[in-house]
Amino acid sequence: MGADRADTPARRQAARRRAVAVAAASARPGAQGSTDLPPLVVRVDLSDGRVTLTGRLAGGGAHVLQEAVSAMLRAGRTSWDVDVAGLDVADDDGLRVLVGAYRRAVRHGRRLTLHRASAQLQGALGRLRLERHLLPAGEEPPG
Repeated sequence: MGADRADTPARRQAARRRAVAVAAASARPGAQGSTDLPPLVVRVDLSDGRVTLTGRLAGGGAHVLQEAVSAMLRAGRTSWDVDVAGLDVADDDGLRVLVGAYRRAVRHGRRLTLHRASAQLQGALGRLRLERHLLPAGEEPPG
């Protein structure tokens, strides 16, 4: 018979070891981008489904966020809380990266919620009609 693919504590622990706990990648600045912004840093806490994004998110940082989503999928959590208070979405490519992470989560039956989004990010999500899918009701942007 084939290998048992059941979700066991050993498999979960192996997934945690493989998971990227802290990943950093320098996002390539666009023609209008500032090079003095910090690179994208993704912190993943698999035990409680929290992800913290800080720094500059542009299209070049897509692979870092994709690795974090993969780690969360392997961990099996159904709800993810993503703190984006320290995130600067540098361009439309960066916004597409966030939306792509959301779509990937939905395809796998997960819920992704962005917390402490800036007014700029909230406005962009509103224009895309995604604010009610990604933002918690009644949350104000960070001051």
